[in-house]
Amino acid sequence: MTDKENLESFVTSALRSRIEGSAQSVVELRRHLSDELERVENAIRSSGEKPISIPDELLPAPAPTPAPAEEAADHGALLAHIRSSQEEMLAATEQVALLTHLLTACTVSCPRVAFFIARKDGLVGWAARGFEGIRDAEVRNVTIRFDQDTILGAAHRSASTVHGAPGSFQEDGELLSRLGGGEPAETIAVPVFLRDKIAAVLYGDSGTARTIVDPEVPEVLALHAGLCLETLSTRQKYPRPKPAAAEPVRSARSAGRA
Repeated sequence: MTDKENLESFVTSALRSRIEGSAQSVVELRRHLSDELERVENAIRSSGEKPISIPDELLPAPAPTPAPAEEAADHGALLAHIRSSQEEMLAATEQVALLTHLLTACTVSCPRVAFFIARKDGLVGWAARGFEGIRDAEVRNVTIRFDQDTILGAAHRSASTVHGAPGSFQEDGELLSRLGGGEPAETIAVPVFLRDKIAAVLYGDSGTARTIVDPEVPEVLALHAGLCLETLSTRQKYPRPKPAAAEPVRSARSAGRA
């Protein structure tokens, strides 16, 4: 065998050996990839069967829900208070007694209340409850013009209930200073109708609390008071039996917001 033939044989043998080694590497690589693919597929299937676990610290705390029995009792006590207050006003045969009970009954909702009677040029104070250091005689010296930027004037002009907050009406500060009270977080003014005309405006606020509790209470009682005033002369002739006296009930919800 010549030198050329020997060289060709050597090169051919070396190439064959390298090709066979490469082919074996490809086979092993394909086997490895197949094993890895099977492992991934098994992991995906198993993760779909098992519930995902989320750490407790990443979950928001559940909002507390009031007990149904407590809510029902609270609602029932409020309705009982409104009913007894309406009965008291229906049984009243004097205007002073009727309006005094209106103010007292509304303190369940508004810690501070005041009653203003509509006159020719404005609203004149009549009585107040919950304001410290002021007597009814002093309240009667408070006059608010209809055109003043107060919640009372707004309720009279709109002939509807008006809700307010600090800064809602520029001249409310003057009104409160006359009544001897600081600025509350929430206020309300309810017109009292007598034969389709506004005869008065009932004022209420949250006092030192954050909000007025059950603001529907002064609205319902003010409406009822107006109807009672319209029929007062009839009841003076034919008085209704007076219900047993009962103290106003402050709801559990009211105590929680104070």
